[in-house]
Amino acid sequence: MKKLSIYLISVFVLGLTACDDTSDLGKMQINEELPAIPADCVKIQPGTAMGETSWDLGALPSDEGMQLVKTTETKDLPANSTVTYGAEFSASEDFTNPAKIEVPGNGILTVTEIDNIFRSIFGMGPKPHTMYCRYKAYVNDGTQKLAVGAGNAVWQVSKAIEVTPIPKPMEERYYLVGDPTNWDLGKETAVEMSHMTGVDIYDNPYFWIVLTTTKEDNYWKIAPQSAQDSSDWNALLGAPADGTEATAGTLVDNPEKGPGAFILKGIGRWLLRFNAMERTFTIAPANDALWTPGAGLNNWDPGTSFPLPTVDGQNYDGYSYLGNEYKLTVQPDWKGPSDYSQGFENGWIAWNGKNGNIVPSIMDFVHVSVNTGSWQISYAKINGFGLIGNFNEWKLDKVVSMTHNENWQVWTADVTVVADAGNNYVFKFITSNGQGKYEWDYNLGNYKDSNDVVHENHLVQNGDNVNFPGPGTYTVTLNLSTVPYSYKITAK
Repeated sequence: MKKLSIYLISVFVLGLTACDDTSDLGKMQINEELPAIPADCVKIQPGTAMGETSWDLGALPSDEGMQLVKTTETKDLPANSTVTYGAEFSASEDFTNPAKIEVPGNGILTVTEIDNIFRSIFGMGPKPHTMYCRYKAYVNDGTQKLAVGAGNAVWQVSKAIEVTPIPKPMEERYYLVGDPTNWDLGKETAVEMSHMTGVDIYDNPYFWIVLTTTKEDNYWKIAPQSAQDSSDWNALLGAPADGTEATAGTLVDNPEKGPGAFILKGIGRWLLRFNAMERTFTIAPANDALWTPGAGLNNWDPGTSFPLPTVDGQNYDGYSYLGNEYKLTVQPDWKGPSDYSQGFENGWIAWNGKNGNIVPSIMDFVHVSVNTGSWQISYAKINGFGLIGNFNEWKLDKVVSMTHNENWQVWTADVTVVADAGNNYVFKFITSNGQGKYEWDYNLGNYKDSNDVVHENHLVQNGDNVNFPGPGTYTVTLNLSTVPYSYKITAK
């Protein structure tokens, strides 16, 4: 038996003794810590693609193979063994935080695969970057895969390549065209979709809009800025077939005769989110509140959890008592079409209910702000509520503190209001921060709409003043379990 074959058998036995009870011997074991195959047993060299100094991926067919590495010599390998490759790609020459990829025995990855690697490192932008690449060989005997060489010597091929990614054409603005917006393509009244202010579209390609529908069948399409400027109905994005009913999917174009229209079924308020890079969309109910069931006081019961009310259907603002994890539901039960769960990192959420529970950065009694358009969420620690107004000269050091019930949703305080020559008997609900200091950062008052109409007993963040009936002593009750938040003033 050849020397290397004996070596592989001994290493294989060593690998078995190193396995714990959870090892799956039916799967190929990658043993980076075991002794490596001698370096002279497999020689590799750059493939054809690595002979270039730059790659313009957009100029190549997306399914075209690019040979990155190849084997030029093998020595004393067992009859049934094969050679594959490991690759690392990085933005830095020292290969900090590399993307680690397995490359098949032919040394080839497709243009699309390389583009995906590039974007995992540099993001979704269109600009070229220098990508550092290096490759090593593995010998596979059917049961395990062993590196050829040891230490940094395993990297037999390395090179820096200037890479231009596949273009992902997007426009700076998009408009919703359809029944909910009166089909106003090309007009000043066209309704533009929202995007995160100050954020490049390649860093965040999501646009969104809140729609109010007043009939059962609502047809819609999306217009890029170029279509809006030219009033070109054939340049819209829409459905592959007219009348396609969907709350999630992919939009297509049809330059010859224009795409079909999607149908949104139902009367109500909806949040439509559009990924301009992937041309995908989702539609979720934009209800009057989100609920916060989770670990802790409500024991995952949406009906007894704190609601987060909204006025505009996308910015939800309120209070909750949070444990170490929770979810956001669109109604006070688990019967909704879906829910918001943890996004790709803390401070972000996702609409699908499948990414796991949301982990708050602050627990216990907190102020919660949620933007379901940008999928952002933020928290602020709150110690309690108090009353401030004319009766205490609007002074922060004279705030009348409120006390809460056992679930922190109902707060009460007694206050005496004396006669005022100007009949100014107004107040607001103000919060104290995590250190117990009253501040104006988070406060509640009556909702004033766009027509300057004040809605009594409809509390919102930074709302208008609340009125006492006049001089007297009152019990003031704040209720954070209702939608919208409400209050009650009872004479004593």
